[in-house]
Amino acid sequence: MRINITLSFQRNKNSMNGCINDLINEISTDNMMKTLKVFSKLHRYSGSEHGETSARYILDKLHEYGVEAELERYELYRSLPTGGTLSLCAAPASYFEIMPAVFSLPVENRRFELVYVDVEAINAGLSLSNYSGKAILVDHNTKELVERAEAANVGAIISLWKHNHIHHSTIGTNWGTPGIRDAARYAKIPFAEMSRQDGEELKRILKGNGGQIMIELTCAVNRSVVTSSMPVARISGRSNAFILITGHYDSWYEGITDNAAANAIMVEMARVLSLHQSELDRGVVFGWWSGHSDARYAGSTWFCDNHWQELYENCVAHLNIDIAGCKGSDMIVARSTLMEGREFCGDLIREFTHKEPVTHFPMYHAADQSFWGADIPINIMYCYEQSNGFVNNMCAMPSFDWWHTPADGFDKADPAIVLRDCSINLKTAAMLAMNGPLKIDYDAFFMETEAWLLKVETILPNDIDVRQVRECYENVKRLLHALEDAHSAALRSDSFTKRVAGGLNRITYTYADRYEHDDAVPSMVFPLLYEAACKLRDASTPQDVLFAKTDIVRQRNRLVGELNDIKRYLEGFIMNSDC
Repeated sequence: MRINITLSFQRNKNSMNGCINDLINEISTDNMMKTLKVFSKLHRYSGSEHGETSARYILDKLHEYGVEAELERYELYRSLPTGGTLSLCAAPASYFEIMPAVFSLPVENRRFELVYVDVEAINAGLSLSNYSGKAILVDHNTKELVERAEAANVGAIISLWKHNHIHHSTIGTNWGTPGIRDAARYAKIPFAEMSRQDGEELKRILKGNGGQIMIELTCAVNRSVVTSSMPVARISGRSNAFILITGHYDSWYEGITDNAAANAIMVEMARVLSLHQSELDRGVVFGWWSGHSDARYAGSTWFCDNHWQELYENCVAHLNIDIAGCKGSDMIVARSTLMEGREFCGDLIREFTHKEPVTHFPMYHAADQSFWGADIPINIMYCYEQSNGFVNNMCAMPSFDWWHTPADGFDKADPAIVLRDCSINLKTAAMLAMNGPLKIDYDAFFMETEAWLLKVETILPNDIDVRQVRECYENVKRLLHALEDAHSAALRSDSFTKRVAGGLNRITYTYADRYEHDDAVPSMVFPLLYEAACKLRDASTPQDVLFAKTDIVRQRNRLVGELNDIKRYLEGFIMNSDC
């Protein structure tokens, strides 16, 4: 099956662009749909029989196409929810289907008094101490809700999903497999979701029973250490530098759009790029991760930890592909740090959607963004959305109602969209691997950081400021402009770009050191600095004020120190060059 789409190529710009565009014509939609058909019969849980079958299938396909690849084996701490029920103890007996979250505390036939609690009231300061030992029903959940519930010894949390599906979610803040200190942070209470329809019915029952009923709760969760495989493919280029292209293969149920379509796209990208290996300025490494859904990014984290030196020395770009090929996704939103500039992704989105791109969104700390510590200059992830259901919420979660549900089957993949999403990712990768020096747009990056620093400053009280941080960014920008004015060749070298652009990315988008991983919570620019500023603004107790101020001071010190290191590097470079 060959599906044609209209592509607005401009071959007259340069021969390289024409060569890159030629790659698009070599994509086989038939290859990708065959992989999706195979994966539609497999529930690819990490370390399971189906999961290993999928990994071997990817490996066999790569070898069939002549791509150098191997299976890397690793251990992970997996949490696999297998089902749950919420039963009413009063006559007439009835029960609701629920789904425990990943890393929920498992329970079997445990009785609780259930009450409904308004999340907005909790956010406004409602104490949960009155709900000690009880199960609470809420309309949606947040990280803060779980933390406060555990501190107040709440017995269990039942949250409503926004659609009428049984949905898989997760609880806890550990990113990947934790060390011994972080292991204690796993959830200590049961947490489960139920469909919106069932939740509204349960709320009506509660209202008719004076606001409380007795329930019996079962949350079946298999927590265990398992061994899993990850296919890794390597296509060499003319230098040691490489582009990293990633996507998870583990799934909920058959998970066609999350994430079999991306897996098929990546295999096809590897096939096409391998045919043009002699034209690659940089190599390309592909990683298909397990441990994403059922172990909170354990696969990508393990790869980062165990290939850290290689990534730190040579990886210059990371392109992650997740939730692609979706029926009805007529728009694409780019997530990045803007080091590549606004036009890079904007032009590609315009080319492949024939629509003006929506406003750029900062890179979201989720979806296997495990590689910040390796100082990677360019980080891009396209989000594929429905324009009629898109909410400007930084794309924190997809708009598709089948996401993480049994409904994510073969019928949710549109072959034309699969081709489109393969095309935009292939051209992105080719432009980074084949188009000579990386074109870094420091000014676009600094505009982004300045906007977010301003947000922090407007939140902070007058006795705390981050002006020194702003000054340090300005110093770095000034020195980079001096190099640009001198037309320094350094700006075009991968080693310089990793040290400066990669370092700026790391310190701006993380708060942990380079060998650790930030918590698995939604965050973007200046994650802990911004969070602490918001906490300080909303603090209601002296200890909350003190704790928030402590984080702000430490993050300010970290940013100033790291930025000054980059400043000294640039000063030394200018001093020892012809600038």
